[in-house]
Amino acid sequence: MTSRRGFLKECAALAGAGLVFAPGLVRRGGAAASAGSELFAPGGEEIGKPLSPWRPGTMEFHHIYTGHAESIFHIFPDGTSMLIDSGQIERIGYELKCVTLPDESRGPGENIARYIQRVNPRGSEVDYMMISHFHSDHMGTCRIHRGKTEGRGEDYYLSGMSQTGEWIRFRKGFDRGFPDYDQPFPVKDPDTENYRRFVRWKMKTDGLEMEPFEVGRLDQIALLHEPETYRGAFHIRNLCGNGILWTGREGENDETFYEFLKTKSGYSENPLSLGLRIDYGPFRCYTAGDFNESFTGLDGKKRNLEAMIAPVCGRVDVCKSNHHSYLGSMVPEFVGVLKPRVFVTDVWDYHHIQASTMETMTDRGLYPGDRLVCPTNFHYFKREEYRGAPWRGDVYDEGGHVVIRVFEGGTRYAVYYLTAHDESMNVKAAFGPFETAPKEDSGAEA
Repeated sequence: MTSRRGFLKECAALAGAGLVFAPGLVRRGGAAASAGSELFAPGGEEIGKPLSPWRPGTMEFHHIYTGHAESIFHIFPDGTSMLIDSGQIERIGYELKCVTLPDESRGPGENIARYIQRVNPRGSEVDYMMISHFHSDHMGTCRIHRGKTEGRGEDYYLSGMSQTGEWIRFRKGFDRGFPDYDQPFPVKDPDTENYRRFVRWKMKTDGLEMEPFEVGRLDQIALLHEPETYRGAFHIRNLCGNGILWTGREGENDETFYEFLKTKSGYSENPLSLGLRIDYGPFRCYTAGDFNESFTGLDGKKRNLEAMIAPVCGRVDVCKSNHHSYLGSMVPEFVGVLKPRVFVTDVWDYHHIQASTMETMTDRGLYPGDRLVCPTNFHYFKREEYRGAPWRGDVYDEGGHVVIRVFEGGTRYAVYYLTAHDESMNVKAAFGPFETAPKEDSGAEA
């Protein structure tokens, strides 16, 4: 039997020959080679050809690679859309950042906007905007930018989300601080203030509606275009945000970490990240910003946030890795409960691929079964450093935009890598279709 690593090597060879590949599915020139291949219709998803467009009834998560930051664009079954994060980092003098793609001629915020315009069923109109937390790789920075607005009263630098907003119109927005940005402590750094100026301008002139993100809510982020068609099949649960975690019981939240933070004058933004579970039929996906952290509460008890949220989230099919899979994240108590088939890691730094987190994510002792770990970039030096590591066979290391496509009804899904070197949207690799996992062992219900 071919090993996973052997399979990935074969995939690379097939890609060069213009074939479509996926576990259990190989197709030449669009002719099906196995049952179930119709799941890739329409378009056949040929290697070297553009990914076929979204169609009603399917759901997509686009992890957009720029080399600067993290950004995920969602298309839900009725065409409702959501952008989570659009960042830009300061790269000057730091040589361990990943390569900028497609090139340096535009800022990452503009490249993200152009990507959205290529795949969004409503073009430049996006229903939801979310900033997971106030770090530059998720919202942008006033230090590295593509100019500053003029004549808008409170002018702001065009960087990350504020640059994306020059081309994209958002209907509703969420972040961890709105409206007062003073809980659990005041947020006053220049980058966040730049983002807030952008938000205020969009609220004043472009119809943006901002709402406080409510932990524990079900369907605060709801379908907007054909909700009745998918009633009971689709919903989003707000799992965590601003240091508050849902308990799994309606109307009840755990504020242990929040109360701990109230005693501090400041803290890392990462564990304050917003987090969601997205359900479509039996399919589930976990996504959050850089959510992680261990802390000792006011009661003297040590806790880990990932371990606390895991039983509330329950089993998922796809997991967006916490904190870029960096050190201290993706702890066994988290991975072993969520049991994802697919991990997606948004990478912009050499250090984001860590042996310890990869070992945990691929540990069959935590739960059995195959894994597919999908980093948007696997730095060249890291490839050499980890050559021959046992977990390498579970990782596709060629990089690019990562697209999760969940087929109608949510019973199957597939993973596609698209080239990030240009705007062709050409498929580099395809994996699946995967069967959605049974959720009998899940934690809290929807």
